[in-house]
Amino acid sequence: MGAGERLGDRRSTLLTYNNLSLIYGETRQFERAMHYGQRVIAEAQKAPVELEILAGAHGNLGVAHFYQDQLDEAIEAYRGADRRAPAEDRAEIANRLGWLVKEVGDTRGARRYFARGREGDERPRATWTIIGITTIVSILASLQPYAWLYDLLQLD
Repeated sequence: MGAGERLGDRRSTLLTYNNLSLIYGETRQFERAMHYGQRVIAEAQKAPVELEILAGAHGNLGVAHFYQDQLDEAIEAYRGADRRAPAEDRAEIANRLGWLVKEVGDTRGARRYFARGREGDERPRATWTIIGITTIVSILASLQPYAWLYDLLQLD
């Protein structure tokens, strides 16, 4: 029994289990990683657990399954994480699910997950804006009346 369990601090205990699951997964000790992730999930069946903690446990299980080439189990674990994760984490989870379902041959499902992973992402719009401005300025600089732009923007 850990200190958190002895003191009755259930939340700290569950966070510790999640951290242990993550650490064991990173060190390729998958049985231990899965053991601690499953402990968090088992606790959620006894009493309510914060969704963010539960999402972390499911995500850690997904990683452990993935590295053991258990792709179907990894997909299920990540779907569990997706259902419980805060909104700001769902795009990353959707992208991971996209890669996983693509690996098992579901290209249509992969496209759906990747699309969800891009929702609310302003980077592509900014990228295309920069490319557009650069293209226009480059074309103008190549024209005689605007040749001074080329000299102004030329890199040394």
